[in-house]
Amino acid sequence: LWPVAASQALDSERMQVAALRIGGQAATSTRALQDMMNGALRQDDAGKLAAVNQFFNRQVLFRDDTVAWGLVDYWASPIETLGQGQGDCEDYAIAKYFSLLALGILERDGLWILAGLGAAAVSAVVVSGVVFAMAKAAVYFFANVL
Repeated sequence: LWPVAASQALDSERMQVAALRIGGQAATSTRALQDMMNGALRQDDAGKLAAVNQFFNRQVLFRDDTVAWGLVDYWASPIETLGQGQGDCEDYAIAKYFSLLALGILERDGLWILAGLGAAAVSAVVVSGVVFAMAKAAVYFFANVL
């Protein structure tokens, strides 16, 4: 994706302004995201990954862009995705990417991989030499593969 400082990835004030502009369930879901992020800050890296993965998997239903946005392809911001309550594999990946960046994981380790096959989207992140694969069902990790 594009470079952004971790401190700007999920700025609370900017998120609330965007959520109010987007409307729908965005404001409520954004507050829930901020609560999850505050709780995840106290966890180790594996806990942060699991919290982010679980949050978005529970908040966002998988829907193709033609259903969610009425477009063939659309890459939504995390707030747009939460506002719709639905998104496709890129929307999950973007939301998880910025959440992990804000939690300091990607700024330190910096490798993010996205693979999507229809409804089976998998995002992977390398943290301290361990590959974590985040799928709809769970977070999987593969130690010492790099």
